[in-house]
Amino acid sequence: MGRPERALDPTAGPVQRLAHELRGLRDSAGRPSYRTMAKAAHYSMTALAEAAGGERLPSLAVTLAYVTACGGDRTAWEKRWREAEAELTGSNAGGDTTAPYPGLAAYGPQDADRYFGRERLVEHVVHQVTGRPVVAVFGASGSGKSSLIRAGLLPASRSHPAFSGHEWSWILLTPTRSPIQELACAVADWSGREPRNEPSRGEPSRGEHGRGEHGWLDRTLRLADPGGDKRVLLVVDQFEELFTLCPDPAERTAFIDELLDAALGAERVATVVLGIRADFYGHCATHPALAEVLSQDTHVLVAPMTRTELRSAITQPALRAGLTIERDLTTTLLADIADEPGGLPLLSHALLETWRRRRGTTLTLTGYHACGGAHGALAQTAERTYAGFDDPQKDAARRVFLRLTALGDGTEDTRRRAAHTELATIADQATVTGVLNRLAAARLVVIGEDSVEVAHEALIRAWPRLRRWLTDDRDGLMLHRRLTDATQLWQSADRDPDLLYRAAQLDQATAWAELPDHATALNAGERDFLDEAIRLRDKQIRARKRRASRIRVVTAAVVALLAAATLITVIQRNDAREAHRGAVARQLVAEATALREVDPLRAAQLSLASWRIAPDLPATRNSLISTQAVTLPTRIPGHSGEVRDVAFSPDGHLMATASDKGTVRMWNASTHQPLGPPLTGHTAMVNGAAFSPDGTMLVTASTDQTLRLWDVTGRRTAGEPLTGHTGVVTGVAFSPDGRLVVSAGADGTLRVWNPATRLAVGKPLTGHDGPITAVTISPDGSTIASSGNDKTVRLWNLTTRRPIGRPLTGHTSLTNGVAFSPDGRILASTSGDKSVRLWNVATGTPAGDPLHGHTNVTYGVAFSPDGRILASSGWDKTVRLWDVATRRPLGTPLTGSTSSVFNISFSPDGSALGGGDSDGSLLIWRLRTTLLPGHTDAVYAVALGPGGVAATASDDRTVRLWGISGNQPLGPPLTGHTAEVRAMAFGPRGDLLVTGSWDGTLRLWDTTSRKQLGAPLTGHTGWIRGVAISPDEALIATAGMDTTVRLWDTATREQLGTPLAGHTNSVTGVAFSPDGRTLATAANDTTVRLWDVTTRTPLGDPLTGHTSAVRDVAFSPDGATLATVGDDKTVRLWDTGSRTRIAALTGHTAEVLKVAFSPDGHELASTGLDKTVRLWDLRSRSATATFTASTGLAGVAYVPGGLLTGGVTGDLLRWTTDVKHAAAHVCTATRADLTDEEWHRHVPSWPNQPLCH
Repeated sequence: MGRPERALDPTAGPVQRLAHELRGLRDSAGRPSYRTMAKAAHYSMTALAEAAGGERLPSLAVTLAYVTACGGDRTAWEKRWREAEAELTGSNAGGDTTAPYPGLAAYGPQDADRYFGRERLVEHVVHQVTGRPVVAVFGASGSGKSSLIRAGLLPASRSHPAFSGHEWSWILLTPTRSPIQELACAVADWSGREPRNEPSRGEPSRGEHGRGEHGWLDRTLRLADPGGDKRVLLVVDQFEELFTLCPDPAERTAFIDELLDAALGAERVATVVLGIRADFYGHCATHPALAEVLSQDTHVLVAPMTRTELRSAITQPALRAGLTIERDLTTTLLADIADEPGGLPLLSHALLETWRRRRGTTLTLTGYHACGGAHGALAQTAERTYAGFDDPQKDAARRVFLRLTALGDGTEDTRRRAAHTELATIADQATVTGVLNRLAAARLVVIGEDSVEVAHEALIRAWPRLRRWLTDDRDGLMLHRRLTDATQLWQSADRDPDLLYRAAQLDQATAWAELPDHATALNAGERDFLDEAIRLRDKQIRARKRRASRIRVVTAAVVALLAAATLITVIQRNDAREAHRGAVARQLVAEATALREVDPLRAAQLSLASWRIAPDLPATRNSLISTQAVTLPTRIPGHSGEVRDVAFSPDGHLMATASDKGTVRMWNASTHQPLGPPLTGHTAMVNGAAFSPDGTMLVTASTDQTLRLWDVTGRRTAGEPLTGHTGVVTGVAFSPDGRLVVSAGADGTLRVWNPATRLAVGKPLTGHDGPITAVTISPDGSTIASSGNDKTVRLWNLTTRRPIGRPLTGHTSLTNGVAFSPDGRILASTSGDKSVRLWNVATGTPAGDPLHGHTNVTYGVAFSPDGRILASSGWDKTVRLWDVATRRPLGTPLTGSTSSVFNISFSPDGSALGGGDSDGSLLIWRLRTTLLPGHTDAVYAVALGPGGVAATASDDRTVRLWGISGNQPLGPPLTGHTAEVRAMAFGPRGDLLVTGSWDGTLRLWDTTSRKQLGAPLTGHTGWIRGVAISPDEALIATAGMDTTVRLWDTATREQLGTPLAGHTNSVTGVAFSPDGRTLATAANDTTVRLWDVTTRTPLGDPLTGHTSAVRDVAFSPDGATLATVGDDKTVRLWDTGSRTRIAALTGHTAEVLKVAFSPDGHELASTGLDKTVRLWDLRSRSATATFTASTGLAGVAYVPGGLLTGGVTGDLLRWTTDVKHAAAHVCTATRADLTDEEWHRHVPSWPNQPLCH
């Protein structure tokens, strides 16, 4: 017999009622097995079982098949089904259709007839599965891999010609916390045999995990097919649960071993299919046998759907159900979801909600907008359900969702199954039951026989409130989850005292649990676990005291004997300690690497810790210096709640922060020290703060419905609060002359105040339909801009207090923030739709397309003082920089926030950006330290000229000059090229810069005036990929895609003679020797050539050795050595005198793009697409350092104190190679050592030591 079906509550809703009634029908028919029913109804066992599962309404066809198999009245049951369907949707529209979209649920085998868009991928999966014993289907969360397997592959196994020749069936399971037990039960259900209490003939017991004989799975499958004609697809979906839920490494290994044994045996009958989240590939690789299988072209990658596939997935299910979709709705859906990573669950849920709001048989754009759209529907459903709870229910819902999330460590958070017993005592049982039933009715969670889980991981990503819960106290939450796992392990082992917490583990857990908010989060089992651990500790302490007195008598005699052994053991201990030191340090390096992109500050602390522990280990030095690849914010604690706003004083000397705990703080902007205690007076959250133009006054806006004015010098309130708003005051701004203050309110009004008299000026400004979220005033003081929950931005005349033109519309969700450019011509706005929009203030129209990049709500927005950069913050934990002129992102996002970033502000000089974090910290990103914003696309050329000026050339078609001493751009970019600029060189005096572009032109620039010299030089018939200037500045050499090298007279700007020909493919690099007599060129034909500059003829045969395209070439300062790099991942050194190869330097793991010699010629730097810059000692010809960035690296040049590199995403990185300077950089940012709890968590086997001396 199979596993018993979970209990159902027929009063919980129409789905549960119908399922309960179907089970009653089956009982009255003598409870036939689903195998018997499947044969009678010609439907799969899975489809029939799910019809009575109570998780979602089955299709009418499946329902009637179930009824037929049990001998029921089809007409009567069709009526029951229609009643349930009408009750579920709240509408009788739609005729005889059921919902054509599953919402958050994955498509199942019974949904094959409404599964569209993946036909080509299904064919590919079928081809892989019928040709290989193991196939792994990888995809991002929400990419549709489960639906591909369940609704694509499994039905195909019954009908596709590729499966002919055998009778195929399938076993479908997910690993859960106990994968061996789950596998045994799934096999038992498939075979119709009940697992026995003890293993027999290879069959495991239901309670065993891994204690049966190895190979039991293969034997069980073959026993079920004595004739050898049957084959089984053994499908393990959500394979990542093996790593997120199963705590026992031995059981994980045993599970994998059984699967591979069944798939790879000589007489196998099983093909194993694994559905795996792509970010867990590394976890799979830790099992050698599985890693070997995965290396044999067994992958299927589930990529995002194309627009054509999406259109089919949207329209075909509706058409099949007799529904129509408005054309505008299809267009909007494609625009909203195309290229959205993991967006399919959001699309399906939005379509389900739109279907529920359909007009007759038509799905409308109006219904789509009403449900919140693809990016808002799921959050809206969750928020609406949550809002319907009372306070105890809300608290219970929060605890439920935190327990239903497995916290990622270097991976995204995933869903976690929680047993009913785990959830039962987190609150009053009736409250928990009511909450779960309502969440299930909203299809947000799935209630199983023994457990509960979220319906889809998309909910974890898409619901801002849940993400906030998961990030507000992440460390505490991780500690709690470890306590939960330890409790369950203890309970499953009959409360074995050896499994109780001890020592530091117990101290940490009890300290956490004693906090008021945490004590109530424990369930009964966890409280019992801690109580037992405390009792055991106290008992052991008493026993130790009794033993201590006895031990003292023996100690004296033992000491003498130990002395003789000490000398021998000291040496051994020292060796062991050094080995342990290295192991601990390397583990910290690995953790830092995994955390660098998700939590750069913690990663930097771990890198620093590794170096402090083992400073002589190259890996720790590399890791510490690699922290420069991210703009580390300085994290300044000071508030106990969210920092809602940050403001700089006009002179840049002060900062003010506003907190959700009702306090305001003043800070020294240089030292980051607080100035006095917090300013108190507000009685609720402070939402906004603004300095007066003269810096003497600060105004704040609060949820307590008031504004307050503060004397900045005295740091005290200036008079009584300003009252008048009838709701939350959400934002505030000073006019440029300081004579007026404008405030925004949730009461839907803007109010103008005279700060001198503290009186309102005129009547409130009305027009927004709902709360106003933010307000700002134009630099000339003439215009107010406001944003609101009505999805609009509005402009107002400050003098007349009247609206200017029509509302600015385009955002598809509430608008959160507004900011004017310094010249007042552009307005920027942020929104819940994740976009940033720019508006032409004069015309009231959009200024270009929306800016997309944030993966969650956009909130704060600010222009740099020079107006060239726009910054936006979001609930995706990032701040993004945008080039205002091109509307493109500048480099990689700024990270470091632990949760949502609220309002942001530039310092008056533009060198820093301040933001408020939800953990109570003020974050300050320095924009001119290591990561320099300046380009919006790849930087393939970097050069240092005389006088401390550097130049960078980019695929964004611009060239920039930089002052290296201050890391600041020198004026606006040099523009003129009409395509990517990937070649560049300084003249020896530094006043001449030559650039080559894919537009086929060569341009000369005066670096002093930053003006172009004359007209562009033309001659190449394709891209220019390399440029060099001779040491005497007389000649310019260019390398082209047209396979030629050309020489130009610098003075006349004329081409000299005929092109140098010889390469047979695109020429990629060119360099003059230091004496100017020799020219070296590199090409895609895998060769390097040397040329006599005077005669313009080749010097000997080509240099060969590279096995793929050669990307760059460089001479050493003495001219004796030539370095080349290429797509074969090598750096090669050549003797220029003998034209022979000296060495091939290996280490890069991807294409090597650029190479540069150090000024003294002792070192070489190379950059590559493996995201590294590597330093090579030319005497030992070995790598001395490897620094890792977050993106592929291209251009490289030595600069004072280190290196300057360009990234393929537009990043410009200023590296210092001084490890002590890098350590100081980390200490400046983190401002604190690891706490004892943090140190023990990351370095439990090494004594705590200070990181920042």
